[in-house]
Amino acid sequence: MALWQLIFLFRALAPAAAATVAEDSDEFANLSLIGDQVVPLDVEPPQRDSGVLPNRSTLALQWTPPSPSPSPLQFYELEYDDGYGPNWTSSLILPAAYTSYELTGLVPGGRYRVRLRVATLEGWSPWSPEAGFFACEPPGPPSGLESAWNAGGLRPYLTWSAPEDLGGGFGVQDHLRIVGYVLWLQLPEAPPQRIAEVPGEQTQMEVDLPDVFSSQFLFSVNARNQEFDGNRSAALDLATSGPPGAPGAPELDNVSETGVFLFWAPPMLRELNCNGALPACRALQAQFARQASEASAYELYWDAGSGSLPDQLLYSGSLPMAEIPLSSFFPDGNNMTRLCTQFRVRGLSSGGAGSFSDTSWIAALPLTAPGNLMLSARSGAVHLSWQDLPMVSCNFWYEIQVLNVALQTSFSLTSGLAEIDVTELDPLELYEFRVRTCDSAACSSFSAAASIIPTGRPWGPTAPYIVNYDPATTEATVGWSTHPNATWQPFTHSFRVLAAPSADAEFFEVASVSVNARPETTYACNETNSSTWPPEVYFKLVAVDSSGTWSLGFDSATARLLCVARPLAPPKPALSLLRSGRRDMTGVFAATVELTLAGQTPETVALHSGWQLQLTRLDVSEEPETTLVTDTSIASYTFPDLPPGTPISVEYAVISLAGTGDLSEPTYTQANTAAPKPVLQVDWSTNELVSLSWTWSPGIDDDELMGYHVFADWRDGTNYFDPLQPTFGYIPVNTYVVPRLAKTYRFLEPEALEPRARRTCSQLSQSFQETCET
Repeated sequence: MALWQLIFLFRALAPAAAATVAEDSDEFANLSLIGDQVVPLDVEPPQRDSGVLPNRSTLALQWTPPSPSPSPLQFYELEYDDGYGPNWTSSLILPAAYTSYELTGLVPGGRYRVRLRVATLEGWSPWSPEAGFFACEPPGPPSGLESAWNAGGLRPYLTWSAPEDLGGGFGVQDHLRIVGYVLWLQLPEAPPQRIAEVPGEQTQMEVDLPDVFSSQFLFSVNARNQEFDGNRSAALDLATSGPPGAPGAPELDNVSETGVFLFWAPPMLRELNCNGALPACRALQAQFARQASEASAYELYWDAGSGSLPDQLLYSGSLPMAEIPLSSFFPDGNNMTRLCTQFRVRGLSSGGAGSFSDTSWIAALPLTAPGNLMLSARSGAVHLSWQDLPMVSCNFWYEIQVLNVALQTSFSLTSGLAEIDVTELDPLELYEFRVRTCDSAACSSFSAAASIIPTGRPWGPTAPYIVNYDPATTEATVGWSTHPNATWQPFTHSFRVLAAPSADAEFFEVASVSVNARPETTYACNETNSSTWPPEVYFKLVAVDSSGTWSLGFDSATARLLCVARPLAPPKPALSLLRSGRRDMTGVFAATVELTLAGQTPETVALHSGWQLQLTRLDVSEEPETTLVTDTSIASYTFPDLPPGTPISVEYAVISLAGTGDLSEPTYTQANTAAPKPVLQVDWSTNELVSLSWTWSPGIDDDELMGYHVFADWRDGTNYFDPLQPTFGYIPVNTYVVPRLAKTYRFLEPEALEPRARRTCSQLSQSFQETCET
């Protein structure tokens, strides 16, 4: 062995071998020239030493020597830098016996790259692959772990705040970041279980609960930086956290000279929806309902009569009731204008704000029934009109009841106008017509009946209407309706179609159509040379008999038609059902239809004038009940007073000034069955007392019983009183003795109360305090 080789070997094995190597070292420069070729050794990259606790300014490295080695290892060369430049900045020579090393004096939070190679008597090995590390520690635990409940199901929604220390200390964290979080769930007497991983810096997650009954659900979360998992946060007990449930919908208590009194049921249960057929679901519902936090305050919101979502705060307080001044309902001072308003309420606690209650429609004034019903009849049809009510703030409509007096059968129609045509009646039967006004909050009583037998002269053709309009050719297809020859006019053989460019212009004939042909014709809209938009044309029809003369009296009404395409068929409607219990506990349903102009052309949106809705009660008849709504501002329509167990289908069409579009696809649903009503009996009576008792069982909805109302009316020969408020209220048992009979009473069926909060007598209005104290 040459002398210089011995000197090099001595230096390489010296105890103080860990020193910085100068770039101009002759020994190391000549080492790679020994032998025929460079030693082809595979060197593993350094790894972080998992046995050494991480430190913000130190990296503990370890590696495995190359194997097999063709010649003795002389030493290692370790290069590292901060990883942000193109060149390696530092180099260390380590003895061959080393398999680990600690780099110290590093910048906290900095990212470093490291590589390694080995020297033998034959030369250098290739560099190992680069390894990147952060000089950091595990991040701190997250803080502020909180929960909220998803209103649509049994799923807690967890939120938290990122840790202040990302792993590089509180001062220097430029290169560190949180790359994810890990959620943990721990049940009693069980270790924590990893249930979810949240990527990135997201600090919220919706999780599922296991289908097991447990007295505790302890959630925690830990953060993860580029190198390490941090410690878990403080545990959150889900069963005792979160805001209260939704209160009952606001209800009208009474109206005084100064204000409107509303009340609502406090949140008794936390609403959790899951598969009720599973025992685990029922156990979870019972557990969380039992542990639901109480509301310490309430917030009542309304829409101030705008018809939009009730988002204006009206009341904030600790009691589940509120008095709304009458001036709020009549801001312009006109107390003869009925204002329909929407209300909803939510509870507050230390856990946050709960879910909103259902929305209620409430009005301070009653509706009045229409008057001055006027009838005109033709064979099998009746035109009914009545006095139109003055414009009010509520979106209202008319409900028409038609009664066949002989058969005692009836049906109902609705209309947005103060008139309606009722067809397909028996021309030999007597019919009675009644009309009432309805809005979102209530309906008025029916008007006085008007009677008529729908006989008389036959109908002529209807007013023309647009069947189709082709924008490319500007041609409009005009159609009309006729009646069967046996009922309308057996001698008519054709129709003359007349048109005029304006209401004041003279009509001219544009077509003649045989009565045996399809009742429609085409018309070129550009013939009118109309400069207005939308372009309009006036049409009417005249029936011509077999002799060629005009059949006087059988011309149609004049129609103003627009040369614009009819609306398209809207999308399939969305339906929602709401059950309401009346005083006799029969229970009725209301079906609300969502209305939309989505997908319509800009011309249709500009000319939108209303909606046509059809409700078909499939258990009674396939004939639809048609409703015309002229209020273009509404986004939904409600069919009230649907009996329980009724399968229905609902479809609707868009109406514009160009005509009525095609109907949408129908939506089918069925109202549920109502809860049974109580059965009343009189047990005994004296000159001063009457003992009553009754029985009642809950319906399929398993309504919780809170008490009963007993209604009574009296008659003294001149007066008759049918109370809208209970005569004897809030009776907790199913028996009652009526004292001090100053008048002759007729007892109605008692009413079973819906679940709601019990109130003290002082919390009731003054008119009911005496009854309450009794």
